[in-house]
Amino acid sequence: MIKNNKHRREGYYDYMLRRFKEERVKDRHVESVCDKFRSRMEVGYKKYGVTTERDDIDLAGWLNHLQEELMDAIVYIQRLKSEVEVVTIQDIDPANRTWYYDGDGHKIDKETGRRVYFKGELDELANSTTVSSRD
Repeated sequence: MIKNNKHRREGYYDYMLRRFKEERVKDRHVESVCDKFRSRMEVGYKKYGVTTERDDIDLAGWLNHLQEELMDAIVYIQRLKSEVEVVTIQDIDPANRTWYYDGDGHKIDKETGRRVYFKGELDELANSTTVSSRD
């Protein structure tokens, strides 16, 4: 636990962001995460008017907040999984295809109408910094 030290006084996220900036991060993905932390912090402050340095929530309260956030994340994962069907190599043969291309060039499952991804495309999506909400 961080108590009354430099990191606590300036705020942990500010400290980490400053450290990453000072070290001139060469990884654009890490840089993107740092930018998102800053943006998220500003949105949270505008919305709630407080930072995570507030002292009106005890350990149990913070653990409850974390649990709720993680439960939300699991719901988001399940929603995304329900829209994704991974295509096997056998599905590439046009005679066996269970999918078609829509007008936007997306592969759509003929039976379910859900978007279909090849394994490599899922890896690419996982590594991208932004994914359209329509995908």
